[in-house]
Amino acid sequence: MSRFIGLLFALLFCAAHGAGKPVIRASIEGKGPYLAGQQVKVNVTVLVPNFFGSSVNWPTLEIPGATATLSDRSLNVNDTIAGESYAGVQQTYLVVPQRDGEFTLPAAKVVFKYAAEPGKAPVPGEVTLPPLKFTARLPAGAAAGSSAGPVARVTIRQTLDRDALGLKTGDALTRMIETNAEKTQAMMIPPPEFVAPAGVHLYRKDPVLTDVKTDRGDFVGGRRVDRVTYIFDKAGDVTLPAIEVAWFNAATNKQEKAVAPEIKVSVAAGAASSSSIAPEAPSPGVAKAATTHSFPWKLVLAIVSVLAITVAAVRWLLRFLSPPLRSWIAERQRRHAESEPVYAARVGDACRRNDAAGAYRAFIAWSNRRDVAVTDALRAEVDRLEKALFSGMPVQRWNGGAFATAFESARKAPRLGRDGPLAQGALPLLNP
Repeated sequence: MSRFIGLLFALLFCAAHGAGKPVIRASIEGKGPYLAGQQVKVNVTVLVPNFFGSSVNWPTLEIPGATATLSDRSLNVNDTIAGESYAGVQQTYLVVPQRDGEFTLPAAKVVFKYAAEPGKAPVPGEVTLPPLKFTARLPAGAAAGSSAGPVARVTIRQTLDRDALGLKTGDALTRMIETNAEKTQAMMIPPPEFVAPAGVHLYRKDPVLTDVKTDRGDFVGGRRVDRVTYIFDKAGDVTLPAIEVAWFNAATNKQEKAVAPEIKVSVAAGAASSSSIAPEAPSPGVAKAATTHSFPWKLVLAIVSVLAITVAAVRWLLRFLSPPLRSWIAERQRRHAESEPVYAARVGDACRRNDAAGAYRAFIAWSNRRDVAVTDALRAEVDRLEKALFSGMPVQRWNGGAFATAFESARKAPRLGRDGPLAQGALPLLNP
C-alpha cells in the first residue's frame, strides 16, 4: 500500500511539474478568394509554458508565386491551456500573391528558448507552421498569366524643377513622379514608363522606395519616387507623355488608373553670342593648312552611331534585368532591417521612453542575433528590468537611462564566445 501511495505521489508530482509543450496557432484574416496583388495577412501565435527565455526567431517564408514579409510589430499574449499558464507572441506575415492559383504556407520552423520548468535554465523550443492554404484570382479584366498590379488605391504626384515654357536648346528639365499605394509595399509598386520624344534625350536616376508607417509602427503603404531628366536637342514644341499606373479597385471590382498628366514644353533656339570680336582674315598659308586638316566628320558619325547602339543595348539589358534588380533591392532592405544596429536602436528608443516591456522585448531580440559581451553593469540592469517586470515591483521605478548606458557599453566591449552567460540570446534567470 505504501508503495502504491508513493507511486501515486510521484505521478502527481510529475504531472504538476512536467513541462507542457509549446503551441503554434495560425489564421488568415478575411475570407477568400483573394485577388492577385492583394495583401493577405497571416497571423501566427507561438505559446509556451511559463515564459520565453529568448526572442522568437521567425523564419523567412518562401512561397512560389508570392512575396512574404514580416511586419515590424509583434503582440504579447497570454492564455491558459489545460489549466496551465502560457505566454505567447503573435506576429503577422504580409503575403502578396503575384498570380492566380492556390498557395500553401511552407512547413517553416519557428525556434526560440523558453522556461519549460520554473527555476531552471531555458531550453530550446521549436514549432512548425501549419500548412494553411488560400486561393487568389486575377482582378477583372486582367489577362491570364499576367503579373498582378496593386490592389489598393494608387495616387501620383508630379513636379518639375523649372518652367517648361521657357527652355532653349541644350537645356535640361527634371521631372519627379511620386507614386503612393495604400497597403502595398514600395517594392510592389510598378515602375512608371518614361518615353523620350524625338529630339529629346532622357536620363533616369535610381528610384527611392519607402514603406510608410505610423508613429506606432503600423504599416500604411508604399511610396516610390522616380526622377528623370530630359535634354532638348532642337527647338520647337514637345509633349512629354503622361505617366499612368494601373490599379484594381476591389470595392467597385474595376480597373482604374492613376495618371500624371502630359507636359507641354516649348523650346526656343539657343541665342548665338554677339559680343565676341570677329577674328582677322587668315593668311593664304593658314587657309591652306585649315583645308588640309578638315574636321573628321566621318569619324564623329561613326562614334555617335556606336554610342547610340550601346545606349539601346543598355536600355534593353536594364529592362531584362529589372525584376531581379528589384528583388536584389528588396533583399538589401530586408538585410538592413535585420542588422544589429537596427535592433540596438530599438532598445535605445524604448529606454528613452522608459518603456520597460518594450526595452525587454527589444533587448531579447538584439541578444539573440549576436554574441553578447556580458558586463557587470549590463547584468545588473537586466536583473533590475526583470524584477520590475516580473516580481510585482512598479514598472515606473525602472530607469531606462541607466539601462541604455550599460547596454551601449556592452555593445562596445569585446564579444564573448558561446560559453558566455548571455550567449545565443539567453537571459539570466530572475533572482529570487
